[in-house]
Amino acid sequence: MDFEQLLAAASSALSAPSEIVGRSARARATAEGVGPEQILARWAGVDADATSAAPAAPPAAVEAAPAAAPVEAAAPPQAQELDVEVVAPMSEERPEPEPEPAPEPEPEQVLVGSAGIEVTKRQSLPKWLAASFFVVPLVALFYVASFASGPQCGNGGALAIDPVTGVAENCDGSEYGSLGGNVLEQGAALYLAEALPSCQACHGAEGGGGTGPALAGGAVVETFPACADHILWVALGTSGWRGERGDTYGAQAKPVGGGGIMPSYEAAGLTPEEIAAVVLFERVSFGGQDAAAAEADCFPDEEGAEAAP
Repeated sequence: MDFEQLLAAASSALSAPSEIVGRSARARATAEGVGPEQILARWAGVDADATSAAPAAPPAAVEAAPAAAPVEAAAPPQAQELDVEVVAPMSEERPEPEPEPAPEPEPEQVLVGSAGIEVTKRQSLPKWLAASFFVVPLVALFYVASFASGPQCGNGGALAIDPVTGVAENCDGSEYGSLGGNVLEQGAALYLAEALPSCQACHGAEGGGGTGPALAGGAVVETFPACADHILWVALGTSGWRGERGDTYGAQAKPVGGGGIMPSYEAAGLTPEEIAAVVLFERVSFGGQDAAAAEADCFPDEEGAEAAP
C-alpha cells in the first residue's frame, strides 16, 4: 500500500480527518527516525513491511479479492500517539456551514412569435419600492396639511419676503446677507467655521489654546479689556498690528508674534460686523463677560460712538 492508501486506512481507523492524521504521522516519523508509511501502517493495524514489499494489485484484482479484515476491527493506536490532543470530538464540534444566499432569479426569457424574438419578462417590483408608492403621498399630504400657507420664516431656513418690494430679508427684518438675528450665535458659527482661517484650529474649539494662546478662563478679556482693541487685533492680525501699532499688544504688552502668527480676518474677507461678532463670542464664551454688556461694548450705537472720546 502506498502513502495515500495507508493514510486513508489510518484516518478510517482513527475516525479523524486525513489532513490531521497525515501531519501527525509525519511529525511522529521525524521524531522516531522512520518513514511516515510505517507510522500510518501501525495506526491502521497493517504490516508495514508486507505492504511495502507486495506489489500493488491491479484494480480488477482488488475488486475480486476477498475483503481484508475490516478496518473498523483494527485496534486503533493509543490516543497519546497522535500529535493532536483530541481527534474524535472534532466532528461533533465542527460548526455547520452557513447557507449560501439564494441567487436572485434571472429575468425569464420568452420567445414570442414565429420570428423567435426574445423578450424579457420582468419580475415583480421589490417590496420596499412598492411600499414607497403609498408612503410618499402620505408624507406629502401631511406636509400640505401642516403648512397650508407654505413654510414660515425661519422654518427650514426660509427667509421673510417683503410683500411690497419682494426683497428677501432675514426673519428679524434685517437685510439678507447681514448678520441679523442672534449676533452671539453668528459669532459662534464664524469661530467654528473651517472655510476661513479657522479660529478653533489655533485656539481650540473650547478656547483652551493650541498653536495659539488660550482664550478661556478670562484670558482673552485680561489681554484686551476694551472690545475695540480686541476687534482691531483680529482685523489686523500680526503683520498689520506690527505695522500700525508696534511690536507689543494687549494690556500685558505681549510681544507680537510671540504666541504664533495671527492672520488678518479683515484680509480674509470678514466684514467689520462679522469680526465684531466673533470677538463678542470669544469675550462671552471664553472671557466670562455678560452677553448684554459685551454686546454694548462691541456694538456701540451711533450716539454712544459719537459720545466716546
